[in-house]
Amino acid sequence: MLAQLTSLTSLELAWCSRLTNAGVAALAPLRQLVHLDLSGCRLLTEAGLGPLAGMTALRQLSLLNLGSAGAPCLTDAALKRLSSLGALRVLSLGMPLAGASSSAPGGGGAARQPGITDKGLSTIACYFTMLDRLELLALDVSDAAIAELVALPQLQVCHSCGSLPAHHAHCEHERCCLATVFKAPPTSSGTPSHIDKQCMHHACVSLLCK
Repeated sequence: MLAQLTSLTSLELAWCSRLTNAGVAALAPLRQLVHLDLSGCRLLTEAGLGPLAGMTALRQLSLLNLGSAGAPCLTDAALKRLSSLGALRVLSLGMPLAGASSSAPGGGGAARQPGITDKGLSTIACYFTMLDRLELLALDVSDAAIAELVALPQLQVCHSCGSLPAHHAHCEHERCCLATVFKAPPTSSGTPSHIDKQCMHHACVSLLCK
């Protein structure tokens, strides 16, 4: 039914526990989508993201907490296949917790497997040059890889290397790790002066690259 709404511009499918790769494939005709949120759809696999590559009108895409820690949906290869989405202005990427419950293959407490790495961030810097905001939550990436994103002068980076609760929806959790700060001298407390203190209680902290 959704596939018939070819003029649809915004679609929120976050935390649809029964959404599978086949469901995402059925969305392929929605070429006018500007906003799409698939966060928390734990049955999706890496192959399930392929149909998104044809949605070149997308400006905002949220892919948080997909798949399982044992079988990550977000990988460097998946990002490369989405390189056609060069018009994106906001991109949210985040891995599920190791041990988080999931009925997807590899779920149910499996050891965390590699997902997006430094190579994936290089893909973002190369192909997603229109980004204004990038959210990287619970990814195993280095400061050096994030530094490549400085080539995108308009970009705001939100980076937490801490863990996220399985029910994550509002970027709130107790342990936040600020891995990288660009061009912002720290205060005496070690907190970047341009970051609102309230943000320190959130997993999503804006790090201005200007």
